[in-house]
Amino acid sequence: MPTILFITDITIDDRCQPREALDHRTVAEYAEAMRDGTTFPPITVFTDGATHWLADGFHRVAAATLASLNTIAAEVKPGTLRDAVLHAAGANATHGLRRTNQDKRRVVETLLADPDWAQWGDREIARRCGVTHPFVAKMRAEQGGNGYHIEGHRRLVEIRILEAESRLHTLIRDVNRGGWEWVETLDAVKAKLASDQYRAWTEQALGLSEEAEARLRQSVSDANPDAYLGFWLDRIIDDAA
Repeated sequence: MPTILFITDITIDDRCQPREALDHRTVAEYAEAMRDGTTFPPITVFTDGATHWLADGFHRVAAATLASLNTIAAEVKPGTLRDAVLHAAGANATHGLRRTNQDKRRVVETLLADPDWAQWGDREIARRCGVTHPFVAKMRAEQGGNGYHIEGHRRLVEIRILEAESRLHTLIRDVNRGGWEWVETLDAVKAKLASDQYRAWTEQALGLSEEAEARLRQSVSDANPDAYLGFWLDRIIDDAA
């Protein structure tokens, strides 16, 4: 079953875009049909739990936005930006607006510029991109001399940077969540004990001084993962001493 996503929750990234440009006439036609109640196939997005990358359905999302719709049906798949790029390479090969030769060159070059995907044979890359293997062979032969290889490599470097940033944001989110869970536990115990009993419990059972607790609470309040991790590092060092 498709998932209904808010359009504002979908990340539209040029690195996943298999076309040189959107066709604005097609967007307008889709938008009019959507206003009339026409049901379109679900778009495809990949998510790592934090970001939803659009991999197929750029014209449909643009049309839904033009039609002032807030949500859209989507097939949600687990994966990274890199997975979205690979899926997008073959999108619209058999449906939607017909691809131009520049569109085909764009997706083939993206795969050839990647050190892992470039190891695939011409037939496999052709299958992934929905083109013929002679087309891939021709592009492989000319990839060093026409600027496409450089551009494709630049896009993939940017993709990997964004993936690293996404993993970092997920880590920071998880670190902050761990801090809040600690503080919520302390607050729950604090609500049930007298102040002197609570202080005795934190110091004796947790080895948490009043100063250390204040530092913990401050790091969580500031949403500062560096301070929170520093707090735990100091505790580990103290325990080992």
